[in-house]
Amino acid sequence: MTNASRKYIMELKRLMYFGGKKEKKFISDFNNDIKEFVLSDTSKNNYKQICHEFGTPLENFFEYLLGYDNQYLYKRLKIEKILISIAITIGVAMIIVLGLSMYYYQKAY
Repeated sequence: MTNASRKYIMELKRLMYFGGKKEKKFISDFNNDIKEFVLSDTSKNNYKQICHEFGTPLENFFEYLLGYDNQYLYKRLKIEKILISIAITIGVAMIIVLGLSMYYYQKAY
């Protein structure tokens, strides 16, 4: 796998920030297609050639979104939003608890 193909796949993964089974399979299949393309002709291993053959990562991401129904995508985005909210809440609670414990610890001495 060349640097150009790795860069292409990383950009595609970054766009697909909600990673379910379908998304991982899509990226895996796409990765295999790019590998076959690069291995078929070693002169086609630069980023522009890959984008010319497969389209830009952004174009592929939008094609992916158009291929699934809205209910599935809404559910995935909703789950991501809930998980992010939980992580932020836990982080804030930890900061508060640590701050209070440090305050009482300092006050004890």
